[in-house]
Amino acid sequence: MGRPAHRAGRAGPPVRGARRPALRHRETRAALAPGSPLLAHRSQQRALLGALADAFALSCAAARARELLAAARESDTAGAEAGFAPWSAVSRPLSAYKAHCADEAERIVAECQRRCGHAGLADDNRLAGYHGFARSFDPAGGDSRLIRYDLGRALLDDPPATGTATGTGALPPVPADLADPGWWPAVLARHQHTLTGWLRRARTEHAPGSATPFEVWNPLLDRAAELGATYAARLAAEDLPRALATLPPDEATTALAHLAALRAADRTAGALLRHRTLTPGDLVGLENALERGYDRLLPHLERIERAFAFPDDLVRARDGAPEARPAAADPTDPADPAERKEPGP
Repeated sequence: MGRPAHRAGRAGPPVRGARRPALRHRETRAALAPGSPLLAHRSQQRALLGALADAFALSCAAARARELLAAARESDTAGAEAGFAPWSAVSRPLSAYKAHCADEAERIVAECQRRCGHAGLADDNRLAGYHGFARSFDPAGGDSRLIRYDLGRALLDDPPATGTATGTGALPPVPADLADPGWWPAVLARHQHTLTGWLRRARTEHAPGSATPFEVWNPLLDRAAELGATYAARLAAEDLPRALATLPPDEATTALAHLAALRAADRTAGALLRHRTLTPGDLVGLENALERGYDRLLPHLERIERAFAFPDDLVRARDGAPEARPAAADPTDPADPAERKEPGP
């Protein structure tokens, strides 16, 4: 399986702290099915597999951002520090990636923490540290909310995209099949077009001749932020098929990308329907497609765990001692991981 998470640097850690023996053999104490494996529960499967898919998508976006940053440094078209300025006037894509990746990292780590129970708060499992690290990047390096405001305002200055080859380009047709890799990028391109049109009309309505910029934009900043976030999400959505095209063909990688796109659509469904980017009929198959996506990924979980795992020297047990490894010469360690007793949450 290709490993864009490693090329993306720090994009992978939200799910790398999972301990494989615990994932495989930890038992639940829930009254519904006491003693059953935790991963036998569909809700836990959705959370774990979904976090892996979302982290894969985040890794692809971060890898693309690194490519753009390297290109900006090499060209140096706007000065030596151009690659570091988080504003759209310097680099619209890089500013969008900064806000998007910081938000996504925080969201993914927070969900992993919640699903780990008490273990998610333990320092040795690193989730608490990564969550704080991700949160600190929201205001650091350019406040993400201000970046989204800036992006939304700047996007209004672009010529409008249309259904023909005019303006900034044609809107891509939305495939009917949710499994098409181009479906989610096309939906977000259309959604961005819809939001841009609404915001452009609203700006005109709020801009009488004597209005100051503050008076015009003060009631519209939240909508500008929504447009900026949609633009950033579209970039990240386009990175998934781009990454698949550069990686060796692999079912696990394809399944990760497909599930990540469907989950992003599910999280955005309300806004898509509210702005009439899609109709309820367009999303009627989304829930079933998500369930098939989880089932498609589940057989590859062991390989994906290895791809996202921390290096051995970083993996620690909950009590702070090094995690036992199969190769360790410990006569008291059971040969079968299933015989090991994992502590409860």
